Amino acid sequence: PYVHAKVVSVDGEVASIGSANLDARASFWESEANVVVQDTDFASSLEAELQKLIDGSDALDPDSEYWKRERAQRAVVKTLWPGVFYS
Repeated sequence: PYVHAKVVSVDGEVASIGSANLDARASFWESEANVVVQDTDFASSLEAELQKLIDGSDALDPDSEYWKRERAQRAVVKTLWPGVFYS
């Protein structure tokens, strides 16, 4: 599945969650939506949850043997879905 959601939190004070890109084009041309929450408890909690995800994640190393073995699969993904991170 493809998840199009975005999350941003600023200084533990305000958070934005939704599908809209944070650029001028999305503001004027795309039918996307975000919810902006100005609440320090919510924003700080969100930042803590995001940090847990980051701390529990694996760093990507393009020079690793795993990454090199996956090269063929990434080529297929790049062809089918150009611009995705995995490619």
